[in-house]
Amino acid sequence: MEPFDRNLTFNHLPLLPPVVEVLDVEVMLQWGLASRALAELNRNVLRLPNPSMFCNTISLREAKSSSEIENIFTARLKRYTHSQMVRNAASIT
Repeated sequence: MEPFDRNLTFNHLPLLPPVVEVLDVEVMLQWGLASRALAELNRNVLRLPNPSMFCNTISLREAKSSSEIENIFTARLKRYTHSQMVRNAASIT
């Protein structure tokens, strides 16, 4: 195998669109189930008195998990304070 040279183009790429069918029955089935689940979630979120609270909670939990994975431990109060400051800044502009 030849070493990779970034200065040379790779002209042996297949043409697009591919000749072979990419979507199969299982992918389409799972796509349909995911679409229904998202529609149900959307319907249930809209029933909440404050739907943005639900979405903000998800982003804060994701930030907490991401920080733990990266071995960065931030106090919860700092994370929530920063989140509130960002929301306040966004509402001002």
